[in-house]
Amino acid sequence: MVFKLGGDIFQEILKLKDVHLLDSIGGRPMKGWVQVPYEHHNKWKELALISTELVRKIKKESL
Repeated sequence: MVFKLGGDIFQEILKLKDVHLLDSIGGRPMKGWVQVPYEHHNKWKELALISTELVRKIKKESL
């Protein structure tokens, strides 16, 4: 599962086993985006809520 995160939660999630920065471009990880494997599926709902709020904030700031 892929999430856009920031701040402390971003750093915390990166410390988990097999979590990686999203690299969909090839060689250039996307800033703030992480891939969280199924082994951490118990965190997916919380991360989805955090990610949604972050994207809403970004969208409001860009308007």
